[in-house]
Amino acid sequence: MKQTQKSQISKEHIIQTAIAEFGKYGFASASVNRICENGGISKGKLYHHFNGKAEIYLDTITYCYEMFSVHMQQFRVDTAVSLENNLLSCYQLFSKFWYLHPEMLNLFVESRTFPPSELREEIMETRSRFFNQSVKEKLREIVLFHFPNNEKQQQTLVSLCFTAIDYITSSVASPAIRPQENLEGYIDAQNELFQSAIHIFLYGCLQTDMQHT
Repeated sequence: MKQTQKSQISKEHIIQTAIAEFGKYGFASASVNRICENGGISKGKLYHHFNGKAEIYLDTITYCYEMFSVHMQQFRVDTAVSLENNLLSCYQLFSKFWYLHPEMLNLFVESRTFPPSELREEIMETRSRFFNQSVKEKLREIVLFHFPNNEKQQQTLVSLCFTAIDYITSSVASPAIRPQENLEGYIDAQNELFQSAIHIFLYGCLQTDMQHT
């Protein structure tokens, strides 16, 4: 194995260990010492790759967002179902990422709602480049299929759906449910909230209320 490959593997091991640390403690309370201890990493090796906790956090966030972007590329518009069902299928794939990587959930929430002030600008740029872009790309594919000749409707629906996803992702869908204790319940609550939002966007508040009575 070449030295560059070994170096990359070593760096990825640090990031994987940091995901658990930052996910559990957040940036402020996370400890470089614990990252080293939990990962069996020498401080010399860690500081060979990173200047300190801030750089580890930024690279860890970038790694997570890149993984999310790759995950969303799996979505394909189903030409046999309705607009609503395509939107819900897209969000279900979105939610599946948390089942596959539950240790990343708190990182996504914190980096959106309470990013470290000194890293805020870089984190927002990273989120926009990977998270925002990948989600909007899939939403555009959906609305382009269902509204091929109406650019205004395309733009409006993409904006509404993304706003809903961004809000739901960065807020606790149900205050009574803690994802650390009941991940499935937490994700189900988010899916239900997104479905309600889609009903309102597509059919209006009155019809949505009648459907649930």
